[in-house]
Amino acid sequence: MPRLATVWESETLMLPKIVTITIDFLRSGRPLDTFAKGVFTRQGSRIVNMSVEAWQDDRSRPIARANAIFLVKPLDP
Repeated sequence: MPRLATVWESETLMLPKIVTITIDFLRSGRPLDTFAKGVFTRQGSRIVNMSVEAWQDDRSRPIARANAIFLVKPLDP
């Protein structure tokens, strides 16, 4: 899902290419609904940085964190 959000925010027609993604698993997930929130930490003309945090019943206790860097191709003017 972060790739689709990146397409929307970067105003591009193509799916962005993943340059790198790092996932930190902080604790075990349980058989519950899992929620996540992604935030663009930096958006340049060709590179987009994004951080994502996942939690289950308590948002202050994340079960995983991720940082991703995407390569995007902007629309031609």
